[in-house]
Amino acid sequence: MKTWQTAALAVPLITFSMLAPGRAEASEPASSASVPTCHWKVVHVHRHHVLNVRSGPGLRYRVVGHLRHGAKRIPGACHKSRRGWVHLHRPRGWASGHYLRKVH
Repeated sequence: MKTWQTAALAVPLITFSMLAPGRAEASEPASSASVPTCHWKVVHVHRHHVLNVRSGPGLRYRVVGHLRHGAKRIPGACHKSRRGWVHLHRPRGWASGHYLRKVH
């Protein structure tokens, strides 16, 4: 086998070996049926501003959506994470719990 053919075969093996097998993405719940849903409303956001919804629970994750000032009845997890982030179902992503209040 020629050198360039060996290198071409090795690249996909290295790429796939870096992935953890069977590990679910942190921002996705295991099953939507087993996760209780609560509703949240946006607070502490000024008029004409938005709350960023991110792909993960932290500022280093990319912005995947926005919630407007005064948005109500946003479905999500019933508890904040240890660092104060809330996993939202619609829009799907994470938002800082400082800017959300649970609707009863």
